[in-house]
Formats: sequence, C-alpha cells, structure tokens
Amino acid sequence: MNLTVEEKLLNDFGANIKDTETEVFDSKYISIYNELKKHYKISQAMKAGSIGKGTKIKLHGDLDLTFTIDKPSIIKTKKFREDLEEKMKTSFPDDDVEYLDVSVLIKFKCGIAIDVVYLPLNDFNKNKNQIKHIKKINDYIKNIIRLVKHWNYTENEKKFKSYKIEWNAIYSEAPTFSKRLRDTINNSGGGGIVMDIFDFLVKIAKDSTKK
Repeated sequence: MNLTVEEKLLNDFGANIKDTETEVFDSKYISIYNELKKHYKISQAMKAGSIGKGTKIKLHGDLDLTFTIDKPSIIKTKKFREDLEEKMKTSFPDDDVEYLDVSVLIKFKCGIAIDVVYLPLNDFNKNKNQIKHIKKINDYIKNIIRLVKHWNYTENEKKFKSYKIEWNAIYSEAPTFSKRLRDTINNSGGGGIVMDIFDFLVKIAKDSTKK
C-alpha cells in the first residue's frame, strides 16, 4: 500500500507503540500453565488477548491463558469454572483470584493480571483460528489497531471493545490507510467524532517525532 506523508507518520507511530516487552506476562503464563497441569488433563492451551494476537501497545494490554481438556463434552462449563477458581486460589494463595462470567482472573502482586479461560473444544478451536488470522494480518492493519487502541485507552471515556477494533480494522474494505483507520474508529463506536479522533492521532504522531 502506497502511503501519503500523513499516513506514513501514523503508520510509523502505530509501529512505535507496539509493546514487545512481555517477559513478566510470559513467566506468569508458564506458572499458571504448570499449575493447571497438576489438576487437569489439558489437551491444548494457547496465549490469547492482545499479547497472544500481537496487538498489545505500551502500558496497555492483556494476556489470556485459554485452554481445553480431554473429553470436554462431559464438562458443564459453569461448574468447571467454579472448580477452576478454587484450584487457582489454592495454587496462588498470595494473589487475588476472581471468578468472572467467562474466566477466572488472577491479579498478581507484581501488578499484572491474566485471565484463565476454559473453553469446550469447539469454542477453543474457533478462538484459535481467529487468533491465527489476526496474527497473520499485514503490519499496517495491526498499526491501525494499535492507533485506535492508543486513543481508546488514553482519551476515550466510553471504551470501545478491543475485539471490535480488531475485526473492524481487518474487515474494512477501505482502499487507503486513512480511510481504513476512519472506518475502524467509526464502526467501533466513534460515530460523529471520527475526525476528532483522527486529528488527535495525527497530532500525537507529530509530537512523537519531536521528542
């Protein structure tokens, strides 16, 4: 894709706010996985969330440990998550373990949090395919996702859902970088403030080049 000067500025800024320093998340992921293996016969597990998809930005983002187990058809999901909550409380007694609607959230004392998500096999495979698809998209589309996420985290009072940002950026058929960025903002919930968001992103991208 040929970019204008303004689009190249935005694309470069989107690349610069990518966060690749995820070592602490990774170490906690491994510790959770090792504890899970003590209690369940895990057939598959994967990293999800923005870290798993490769769309994390600096200072913001999440990691999910998503897994499925042998013979998932005999498991009642709610009952299984309640059991998962109890086992994670036993495994991590010094940290905060919370049962949520779709996961068990572990908030570690070091400041990071990881969602532990059990999915039946069919749902797991569907989720895995979605993550693979996002990881394979062009870098400029990932940069659009990061740009909108940056505004969403730093300026937006009524947050857009991250999955909406990701899928709207991927499936927009807009022919230019700027148009795809505007479509992503609008379809994620930006509505009439698209230009304000776009102008904000251009401004911070320009400001970042002065530092």
